[in-house]
Amino acid sequence: MKTINSFINEKLKITKKLLNNHYEYVDLGLKSGTLWATCNVGAKKEHEYGGYFAWGETETKDTYNWNTYKFAIEQNVKDDLQRGNMSKYNYTDNIKNLQPEDDVASIIMGGNWHTPTKKQFAELLTLKNEWVENYNDTGINGRLFTGKNGNTLFLPVSGYMKDNKKYDENLRGLYHCTMVNHDFANSSYYLFISRVCKTLNKDGYRYVGESVRGVMNK
Repeated sequence: MKTINSFINEKLKITKKLLNNHYEYVDLGLKSGTLWATCNVGAKKEHEYGGYFAWGETETKDTYNWNTYKFAIEQNVKDDLQRGNMSKYNYTDNIKNLQPEDDVASIIMGGNWHTPTKKQFAELLTLKNEWVENYNDTGINGRLFTGKNGNTLFLPVSGYMKDNKKYDENLRGLYHCTMVNHDFANSSYYLFISRVCKTLNKDGYRYVGESVRGVMNK
């Protein structure tokens, strides 16, 4: 016969739950109440890469550069975007975070899903995590984050897209954050993970195609 404690322990091991939008999430027991989607946007399994999206764009495409980036101003493309003013999320509109209409997680997943904020990524990085190779015999590498409740979240290192080429597949992972870098408006914050590193950077060119992992609050 199962005791109450054994029943509770079994429940704590269940990391996936089905939401009304039919997207599974992991409850890592975070103070913020953030729930992390089990899969990248565009993926159906937790180890799959999913789609690659430029920051603030909601569709994948064949080529990722300033010429194809929807917020780039034509003159800035010609002038190498050294400080890079943009048509939106720039030095004058004072919009610091992605709005829902430009958030691919919000658009594709619906409901209360959205791209992680800077604070949510920072909170994730406080958890115990480890580099994992050949995750569950899939051949995919990545980082496994473990909450204090024992539940886990896997982020595959899916590389990134520039022009029409994919770089660093299965070596490094770049995950978009909602926040733009207002010191250099042509760049934004992103989570960078690899075998030796896990950090939140702010120098990611906005046109680069990166992964997105949706989050929502309880």
